Amino acid sequence: MKKCYCIFIFILPFLGFWLFAGLTENQPPANSFPHSATITSPQLWNDTLPLVEALPLTLSEHSTTSEMVNGKNLTVKDVSFESLNFANSTDENLTMRGYLVLPDNQSGTLGTVPAILLLHGLLMNTSETLPWAKSFAVQDFIVLCYDHPGHGRSGGPTPNITNFYNTAFIDHYNETSHLYLSNCATLQAIRVLEAQEGVNTSQLVIGGISYGGLNAMIAGSIYRSKIKAIISCIAAGDFLTSMKSEGKFIRLMAGGYNPQFEEVYDQVKEIWDPLYYINELDFPPMLLLCGTTDDFFDLVAFNATFSALQSPARALSITANGHHVFSLDDPTPFYWVNATLFGDPHVPQISLESLSILEGVLGTQAEVNFTIGCPIGTVARVEVVYAHVDLLGRYWYSLPSVLSSTGDYSVMIPAPVLDSRTMYFIRVTTTTGAVFTSAVYQVKLGTWLTSIIWGFLLFAIAGPILILVRYRLKEIRRAETAWEGIFPANVRRNAILDFSILLLNGFNLYLAIALTWVDFSGTDFWTGTYIMNDYFTQFGNWLVPVLVVILLVGFILSLRFPLVLGVWNLSLPILAGLLWSFFTGTGGFLAFAPPTLGSAIYLMLLYPTVTIVMGIYRTRYWRPIKRVLKECTRVRKSS
Repeated sequence: MKKCYCIFIFILPFLGFWLFAGLTENQPPANSFPHSATITSPQLWNDTLPLVEALPLTLSEHSTTSEMVNGKNLTVKDVSFESLNFANSTDENLTMRGYLVLPDNQSGTLGTVPAILLLHGLLMNTSETLPWAKSFAVQDFIVLCYDHPGHGRSGGPTPNITNFYNTAFIDHYNETSHLYLSNCATLQAIRVLEAQEGVNTSQLVIGGISYGGLNAMIAGSIYRSKIKAIISCIAAGDFLTSMKSEGKFIRLMAGGYNPQFEEVYDQVKEIWDPLYYINELDFPPMLLLCGTTDDFFDLVAFNATFSALQSPARALSITANGHHVFSLDDPTPFYWVNATLFGDPHVPQISLESLSILEGVLGTQAEVNFTIGCPIGTVARVEVVYAHVDLLGRYWYSLPSVLSSTGDYSVMIPAPVLDSRTMYFIRVTTTTGAVFTSAVYQVKLGTWLTSIIWGFLLFAIAGPILILVRYRLKEIRRAETAWEGIFPANVRRNAILDFSILLLNGFNLYLAIALTWVDFSGTDFWTGTYIMNDYFTQFGNWLVPVLVVILLVGFILSLRFPLVLGVWNLSLPILAGLLWSFFTGTGGFLAFAPPTLGSAIYLMLLYPTVTIVMGIYRTRYWRPIKRVLKECTRVRKSS
């Protein structure tokens, strides 16, 4: 029997790798969706723009208030304007409600000033953009912000799973797409803002947060002759990449990923995806702000969006470990807008010169060499930010750069503890606090520790199990010898069943940890990787390693105290579920589609549950053995 258990433990990793291969195979394609020819952007907007430009430029005023902000007396007007409805709608035009914020001009000498249109995110309203509008007005901008269709006080349908993405987009995009409706409102808002008294029409800027950023990119492309600069905050094109990324909210809101989505996307991408609007030579300069762990869009999609920009004045600002959140206190947009409109201050120009792979003590390292172009005295800090993205509990670290005598900067990225792809970017912080970064680069780094760590993990699970099995079999033999002929026959059978389930549960734990690295292509599961990397890391880089150690130690101790430790080991999956419920529920995104947790999390729930059940079962069948051994000990002492 010992040999059988040893053989079973030996083949565990091979069974695991075989299972991984089966789980990660691509799903079979669904039936083809009947489709027409690809729709192009010029076709759509050549038909739509005359309708938009036929709308009145009237900005109706409902009330006016004054407000002191940073010593400036700003004027805030509650306003509304008309916008298009769906093409097939029999209802009247939609009414957009918002605010026009005017700068302090008590002296009457302000003259014409720049203007900016600010757009809020999905399921939000002007409460998100009005504080930002006031910050721009303090810097002598005229600012318009309004509620998207179906948001806040504006008319129109609320975004839902039928109008955010639908197969009907192929033939009825201007009748079904909420993004189209929002694009029309944004185009009309640009026209209305441009017509306001005191606006310098050669200095029009448009900025948006999340859904507003998507609108800013599309409308900025359509009205590229009017727009001088665009600010896109936590919004990315290349929808297909984000749709294929496990756990992203854009995937959830489109009803989950399936092969049919690619067929539909391939036909409507030129009118739906901002990526196909911004890749024109005359597209206005754009600042893209994002986080490495954005909850809606994949970092690769942000990278693709930035790479598609053609203007030399383009800029990127990535927040390490940042989520789908934009801080209105970030000085970067103000810094960049002033540089773009007025030529001052200077935006740092980052140039990657070389990447060298070097052998270190623990494995391969990457030496990054780059240059920064900017006036002397304008840069406060230069760093390289990196993450070993294939590791559980992925976290972005920063390394200060070293300036050489030739004016080049260099940084050495250390080897990972397991073989991993490593992503990195260069970050420059100006003396004003504005942050600009390079695009994201990727390199594969390795280490000789990989096999040792996986072997240790297998030993940490299998070793205690084998020790316990050996001890229990020895105790059973003692009891059988002492009570030969009257020892309960089913005890050994129950013990073998117990040991078998114990081995399988250890294998289950091994899979629960290992499967968090598996990407289930073509499914809608939120894998353990996504939850641990994107949610747990909000508490720092320490939580995931600590939880994995707790899981392993809890498993070892549960062999001796199954009931107590089984309950304790529920902590990791329960915490994952609570975080998942909080972030999906509070955002209002459950209205689109119910997401599901990944298989690794289910296995982590199954493991302690089985431990608890077996603890109860073991207590019942082990009692006769304990009584026998106790009596044997008593007799031995008395004799």
